[in-house]
Amino acid sequence: MGAGLRLTIIGGGVTGYPAAIKAARMGAAVTLIEKDVRSA
Repeated sequence: MGAGLRLTIIGGGVTGYPAAIKAARMGAAVTLIEKDVRSA
């Protein structure tokens, strides 16, 4: 991945979280969006 690449991943499940880590290691600026799972 090239410098300056920005990536937004929606959902950090089974594939989202590892994809975010891989992209960050390859130099991308990563935003990972996950829903709030707290009980009210």
